[in-house]
Amino acid sequence: MADTRKIKAGLVKFPVTDFIGEEGNIFFNASNGDLRFSDGLTPGGLPIGGGNISVGVVDTSNTLIENYTNVTKLHFDSDSGFDIEQLDDDTVKVQMNSTFKTWKVNGQQDLVAIGLDTIELIAGDGIILTTNTAENPYKSLTIEADTSNLIGVILDMDIDQDGYLILSHVDTFDTNNAFINNDGNFILTDGT
Repeated sequence: MADTRKIKAGLVKFPVTDFIGEEGNIFFNASNGDLRFSDGLTPGGLPIGGGNISVGVVDTSNTLIENYTNVTKLHFDSDSGFDIEQLDDDTVKVQMNSTFKTWKVNGQQDLVAIGLDTIELIAGDGIILTTNTAENPYKSLTIEADTSNLIGVILDMDIDQDGYLILSHVDTFDTNNAFINNDGNFILTDGT
């Protein structure tokens, strides 16, 4: 059975933020209208009803790794795509939707987003990147080869008895020494 306590009331001329009082005292903060309850330990007492909440950060196994106390309001950015999952009767978990936290690039360091991070894609030699922000229903990124200054490679190759690839001759060409003539023939010159 729950404890029953006698509520004490009285007039105290003491700063409400410093007042502790006896356990069970109820006091009123006239400056902001808060009704507070004394636990006998906490300066300024505890709120009655509503009150502050604790906001925590959890890892993927829902283990609490960071906690913020005395929070009275939460605001979420509607453009960030949040999702809320009920964990217990009194606990919810806030999650981000539609995000890529880690971008893996073969042979390179991972790109890891922090919050609302930005990633920039840079076209290397011979690559064209084209974005379409008006496309419906999806925006798009097109990656294609830039054929305006095409470079080719001619290889003489063979495979030896052990199965290794042998390159015996390599020539490169571009629009200065290789072209297709009016008859449709591919012409390769020494560039002179």
